[in-house]
Order: sequence, then C-alpha cells, then structure tokens
Amino acid sequence: MPAAQPAATVFQLFRSTNLQSWSKRGEIYQGTGSLGSQEIVFENSSLAVQAFYNIPLIQYPGALGPASIASRTLTVNFGAQNLVYQFNAAGSGGTYQYYNGSTLSNGTITYLDFQSGPWSSIWHINHSALSSLQITAALDSSTSTLIQGRMALDKWTGSNWQSVTDGTCTLTK
Repeated sequence: MPAAQPAATVFQLFRSTNLQSWSKRGEIYQGTGSLGSQEIVFENSSLAVQAFYNIPLIQYPGALGPASIASRTLTVNFGAQNLVYQFNAAGSGGTYQYYNGSTLSNGTITYLDFQSGPWSSIWHINHSALSSLQITAALDSSTSTLIQGRMALDKWTGSNWQSVTDGTCTLTK
C-alpha cells in the first residue's frame, strides 16, 4: 500500500540587534526531498556581539495527497452520475466505469497525468469513449481505507478547460 506524503519539519533562525529589523540566518528542513536548506549560522566575527534570536519551529502534518495512485481506485460523484477509475499497478493508466444516471459504460484510460499536493490532487485523464477530463480534488479527510474530498470536474473543449460540475470524491489507500 503506497504511503501518503510524510510530515515535514522546518527550523528557521532570525537575528536582530534592535527587535525591529530581522535577518534570516538560515533554515533546516527535515522530511523527504530537498527545499534548499542552508546551514544555520548563529554567530561569526562580522556580527555584533549582542543580538536577539527568533527560532520558529514549523511542523507540517502528514499530507493527505498520495505519493502514488498505483493500484488505487478513484470514485468521483456528481449528482446522479459517477466515474470510477481503477488505476493500474504502474499508476500510468487503467480502466474506468461511467454511470450517467441510467446507463453504465466501461472504457480504458488512454492518457493519465497525476499531480499531488499536500491536500489536493489533480488528474488529467483521456478516455477511450469520453471527453478529456481534469479532476481537481481538495482532500479533506481520511478513514482507514479512504481519502475523501471535494472535487471540480472540467472537460477539454479543444482550446481550454471548461467547468462541468463539482461533487465529491474518494480514493482508496
């Protein structure tokens, strides 16, 4: 089971000699990836001897946005309609079922682009028998088996994305 994006911690150091003007002296990032962390310098020979320091600690919670969609199921609900995507083991394609309120149709994902942020995800999906869609999901909560949220559905008109509807979505963990 792919993990969600892990939590991160940032330490920053600011220095002031008068409590009005502060200069950033560096930061340390702990988590996955690199944010361009730099060494924290408390003192050196060019700095005044007396100073005030502000050292904030920022702890970001683990994000709901998944690191991968491989072997997961995304269900998008909008009114009486829904789309159910079953992504393949590589997370690069898969199949879908579309229910329009009265008829169920099946198809193949012909193109898939997935981008995940801490609390949101965006899917660009081309279908074998439907218009190209963009699903933008705001991920709100999770259970032991699902990530849940709200979504906006847009379709490609040939020159731009056009809003279609909004609704809810769930993604299996």
